[in-house]
Amino acid sequence: ALYRLRADLTTLDPSFASILVNPSVPVDCSLSASGNINDIKLKYNILLPNESDDTQRQVNSLLYSDDMKIKEIAYLLAFGAFLPLRDNLADAGNSNLVNSLAALSSGGLNQLLSGMLGDKWTIGTDFRTRNATFNTMDMDVNISGHLFNDRLIINSTVGYHNNNTQMNNFTGDFSLEYKLNASGNLVLKAYNTTNNSYYEQATTTQGVGLVYKRQGRTLKKLFGKLK
Repeated sequence: ALYRLRADLTTLDPSFASILVNPSVPVDCSLSASGNINDIKLKYNILLPNESDDTQRQVNSLLYSDDMKIKEIAYLLAFGAFLPLRDNLADAGNSNLVNSLAALSSGGLNQLLSGMLGDKWTIGTDFRTRNATFNTMDMDVNISGHLFNDRLIINSTVGYHNNNTQMNNFTGDFSLEYKLNASGNLVLKAYNTTNNSYYEQATTTQGVGLVYKRQGRTLKKLFGKLK
């Protein structure tokens, strides 16, 4: 199970402000199950899909036990923000209360926009605040769609992040995937993402490439019929 949202890492630990240009990043709350039906083992994870391995390792070092991860995931689901580990607990609580009100407004707007573009398109909004007021709101609009008999997949995020350390607070990320054959195992992909680390000189990263997919229950079936 995977639930994605955007949350401010400085709420978890203030040190992230010195690492990231914009500490409000996409966060995946992950739950996986393994074992048999009589002995199910659950594994909890908090993943940062767009950040560097160093940033991910720092989060892992802060949340080193399952109990801590469970608490953080529950807080992220309830308030759309991290549960602070230390410092400014009262201020962070007020900020999370405002974030929960913003999330309710965002959810209502998402329901209103749902279906306006047809069943091939999905549009959603995300509002957040950096403190206990609405004066420093961040906003993202997410649009995804399927075209040409579901062979073209479009995902994009346009946002405004209230950050004094950036010259341009507007972001525009997108990814395009086009299935080159009917089975969909050969895909042409292009993307543009906003860089978020101070050491990265360029503000964005672009790329284009081919993705080839195969699946099989055994290695023989996986590699046996390559053509």
